[in-house]
Amino acid sequence: MTRNKEYWIARALQRENEAYLRGVGLTAKMFQEYDRAAKAIRRDIGDFYSKYAGKYGLTYDQAVRLLTRKEFQEWKATLGEYITRIAAEPAPRVKALLTAQLDALSTNSRISRLEALLGQIDLKLNELWETGVSQMKAEFGETFREGYYKKVYDIQSRAGFIHEFAKLDESVVENVLSYPWSGAMFSDRLWRNKQALLFHVRETITQGVMQGKSVATMSKELSAKMGQSYKAAERLIRTETTHFHSEADKAAYNAAGVDQYEYIATHDARTCETCAALDGKHFKLKDAQAGVNYPPMHPNDRCTTVEYDPDDALDWYNSGQPMPENMTYEDWYRQQVDAHGPGYVEKERQKSYNQGKDAEQFGRYSERLGADAPADLDAFQEMKYTDPDAWSDLKSFYSYKGRVPEATRADFDLYKKIKGTGIFGTIRVPPEPIDAASLWLNAGHVADHGHSATEAEARSFIENAIFSLKRKHWTGAVFTNYYSTEGAAYVLNADNEIRTAFKRDQFKGAVKDVMEVIENGK
Repeated sequence: MTRNKEYWIARALQRENEAYLRGVGLTAKMFQEYDRAAKAIRRDIGDFYSKYAGKYGLTYDQAVRLLTRKEFQEWKATLGEYITRIAAEPAPRVKALLTAQLDALSTNSRISRLEALLGQIDLKLNELWETGVSQMKAEFGETFREGYYKKVYDIQSRAGFIHEFAKLDESVVENVLSYPWSGAMFSDRLWRNKQALLFHVRETITQGVMQGKSVATMSKELSAKMGQSYKAAERLIRTETTHFHSEADKAAYNAAGVDQYEYIATHDARTCETCAALDGKHFKLKDAQAGVNYPPMHPNDRCTTVEYDPDDALDWYNSGQPMPENMTYEDWYRQQVDAHGPGYVEKERQKSYNQGKDAEQFGRYSERLGADAPADLDAFQEMKYTDPDAWSDLKSFYSYKGRVPEATRADFDLYKKIKGTGIFGTIRVPPEPIDAASLWLNAGHVADHGHSATEAEARSFIENAIFSLKRKHWTGAVFTNYYSTEGAAYVLNADNEIRTAFKRDQFKGAVKDVMEVIENGK
């Protein structure tokens, strides 16, 4: 193994370029998604003009007319499909942003033709953002994993010794992916980019309609706006790729016991003065700070670092098992990582390091969950560090018990099944406690909606309810809906009023789906 400094600087730049090429591949995927979204939006505009334009084209008055009842119902149906998609979204932050956007779209009881078109386009841009976040998370995660192991390998190759080191646990990767290193997570920065695009799209279409522009002209202007948004996304990808590659290097330095690094600037015509001034300087790892003395220093940064070893003494790594001269990265990876699984060492280290905190956490879980908590601390830690699905489920159950103290494990399992149907509202199993005898039935409202349940039946539906669903009406009124296998009753909380009630043969849509899930579960 050579200890020539220039060789290892060249190797570090090569690794940075490998990460850069990953970013290039991701931007190519992103371009395809932008192109697909742009074509879909142009089709929507074309269909809009075809549907509503008169003999002399589309006037603004024609565009802002309210949807007919049938058109409004059709448009609302598209929101229902979107609700189902959001319900299946696993990332909490992504789900929260999409839900907030959906709430903004669904508050109006009437809507114009133009607003319906813009809402439809908004959903398409949300899908573009959702796909982008998913692709970025996957690619950035791989950038970090690969960068970490390759840097550890390079350090060990330079030293000529193989050491035991912390192998990556997925929780480490998740923590890096979710840390807002630049003041915001990449998903939030991409969301802002999407919101800016939405503003420009709405502006282009609204002004285009008001000014009587043709579909072709508006499509050309929209393509330009989409192109600008893509360029911003491309810049984000390149910057974030450098960040995750640099974070992988930092993690590898810590794993190898390296406490100083040397800043390495890419030497070409595009290297900025800031990076050029840092080239060759060394810093303590604990003082590393992106934008100050550690990459990325700025958007599109292509610089990197290498372990600092001025005398080629490798004092920090001069023992262990000698590394064979011709050991490739693939051979090393199989021997060092695959032997115990990619997270074995890290998991064991976490168990030991976090034992005190985990014991306190286990006590809280045991107190709230009782017999549904893991049997002991060992079982608790084993789940926490080796079974991410079971751990995620336990945390969710713990949180649910905080909101619904009387809930059993069976109640929570049913709650998850109901939630999985995509039904809208705050679900509670068992249902929200209420004195059914204190309620009165609005018989007139029941009749107006074609329902036929009596007051006694309505109270029975509430008393025998399997779950409740709290919803906020567009008027601001809060309802708690009670669902039994025989029928449902909707209670207006402020007035102790059973606003409506209906029997099971009138179940439809999401409610019917929920009941099928409940009965199949039984």
